[in-house]
Amino acid sequence: MNNEISGMEIGLIERVGIAGIKVLIALFKKGELHIREIVREAGMSYTSLYRALHDLLTLKLIEEEIREGKRIIRLTAKGKELAELLMKAEELLKKE
Repeated sequence: MNNEISGMEIGLIERVGIAGIKVLIALFKKGELHIREIVREAGMSYTSLYRALHDLLTLKLIEEEIREGKRIIRLTAKGKELAELLMKAEELLKKE
């Protein structure tokens, strides 16, 4: 995998915004989650979450399924790649 952040990924980051980034990171750390778990893990409102999910689905960064009456969300390969880059950026920022 290429470790450089391309212009496309920067555009994706701008499009998904802070709420979307929180969702991507929560899913990257925890795997698949249902809506209530994402709200708790990402520390956001349901309204913000639903807006972010719409954008993330449109960009094909996440996929969803209904299992036992619950909406389960998980990262796509593209979503995992972007989340991994975001985590690397966070690690770099933490370094002195």
